[in-house]
Amino acid sequence: MAGQEKRHTQRFDSLNLLQYVAIDAHGEHLATGMGRTLNVSKGGILLETRARLEPGVLVSVAIGIEENLVSVVGRVMHCNAGEDGAFTSGIRFDNIDAQADAVLTAYLAAFEASQKQKKK
Repeated sequence: MAGQEKRHTQRFDSLNLLQYVAIDAHGEHLATGMGRTLNVSKGGILLETRARLEPGVLVSVAIGIEENLVSVVGRVMHCNAGEDGAFTSGIRFDNIDAQADAVLTAYLAAFEASQKQKKK
């Protein structure tokens, strides 16, 4: 069915600076750059960069979340060009360690609680 939601986790709009390294299927370095998150969930991020990231490419991402640096590995699921020359890429997390998962979980829980508080 067209337009059907495929996400399994709720996403929250969030701007966080990050550094990424793009890696091909053979483990070869493709690119390194800076970007920012546009939204974050337990399962992935929407990433804005100045370079196009091809679908299927692995990315190692270091995200600054509050006072923590969270490192995750994910796969580019889609990439779209924006009107301003930036690209947005949907990244699905493939590998997240326990410490990064704990930081991300706490961050998202606090964000969700603040959103609920605003609605009251």
